[in-house]
Amino acid sequence: MANISATFFSSFTPTSSGTTPTVFPVESDKAKGCGYYGQSDGLHTVQYSVQNFVGRIVIQGSLEGKPTDDDWFDVDSITGVSPGMTITDVSSFKGNFVWVRAVIESFTAGNINRVQFTHN
Repeated sequence: MANISATFFSSFTPTSSGTTPTVFPVESDKAKGCGYYGQSDGLHTVQYSVQNFVGRIVIQGSLEGKPTDDDWFDVDSITGVSPGMTITDVSSFKGNFVWVRAVIESFTAGNINRVQFTHN
């Protein structure tokens, strides 16, 4: 099977004044994980690219075909405390997740350039 890829967040900066402020947590759309295709290796990879980021991004997985709010659990995360720095971090995790999503739990400064997900 070919690589499956999804962008959870791209160029994300919360709004604070002048418009409706961003309310956290912010959930991405869900993406199909290895378990959706019946793959047995369960290897997933996520790449975080952030700049001056202070906050927390969590990757969640679900084993359910039609997950409700209670069916998601944390499988990976990045906590940024990096004013003045651009960081790109790659992390892999295993599990036969049917669905995977990203959640921005907190965000007090900086930019999220991209949160990219892939598996094959």
